Amino acid sequence: FQINNISGPALRIYPQNQTANTNDIIDVYLYFDDVPSEKAVTGIHVDIVINTTELAFITDSFEQGQLVTQLSGLTLWPDPRYSEDGHTMSIDGAVYADTNGIFGTGSIAKFSLRVLAGSGTVNINIASDGEYLDMENNPIVFQNPYGGMVTVKGAVQ
Repeated sequence: FQINNISGPALRIYPQNQTANTNDIIDVYLYFDDVPSEKAVTGIHVDIVINTTELAFITDSFEQGQLVTQLSGLTLWPDPRYSEDGHTMSIDGAVYADTNGIFGTGSIAKFSLRVLAGSGTVNINIASDGEYLDMENNPIVFQNPYGGMVTVKGAVQ
């Protein structure tokens, strides 16, 4: 059976829960969940926030997700920007007006993290002040984003 504890439209980290060892590299997806076509996104700004004593961004691992790559029109998704302290990765993207925008359920970006923590549970957060625009450049409001967690194996809980 399947449990859907996130009702869309939403932005989330996928998978929400992972298990890894110290020094493992894990793949993480920025994921749209049940975004209807009437809320199709044509512009986006999202900040992914981590604790750099627990996780580190693999800066050359960024890829566009399937909801972006399947668009027939042109898109502008430059490589993400990283804060000087390495805590934040900023993802910006735009879809040109000759497309329907990004909607549905699926990934909009994929990136990788190295697990640095020796034990415990570490978080991958989406800053709640992201920006999303529709075809007319009007803001779209989603519910609060859902972050993810990594449980480091061998951790005492």
